[in-house]
Amino acid sequence: MIKILFLYLISLIAGFAFGVFRRVSNQKKTKGVITDLKQKDRNQSGRITYTGIVTYTVNKKEYQVETDFQSSSYHRGKEVIVCYNEDDPRESYVRAAVIVYLFVYILMLLGTALLLKEIPIIFSRG
Repeated sequence: MIKILFLYLISLIAGFAFGVFRRVSNQKKTKGVITDLKQKDRNQSGRITYTGIVTYTVNKKEYQVETDFQSSSYHRGKEVIVCYNEDDPRESYVRAAVIVYLFVYILMLLGTALLLKEIPIIFSRG
């Protein structure tokens, strides 16, 4: 049972760390394009990582937001999803990659499956 709770805890920590549960008021989504890069650091393998400066348009007005995460795969012209506040489009963030969502949700599903498997055992001990 402790292992299952630990798995849930890990999935929640990962979800919050990678912005899976992040939202803004009156959230809408739009496509944005990385128009510039900021060099940040070298990762453990020696590759340079970047944050991206993303340009997006709402109601024919352009806005910019910097990605929250660093990556060596960012490049100019890459399309990303931007979530923004419909009432104030300057309030925005770049949505995490789909693979991050899959990772978090698979961990949560695995934890749920393991928990469902344990429930009959817990009640039979009672």
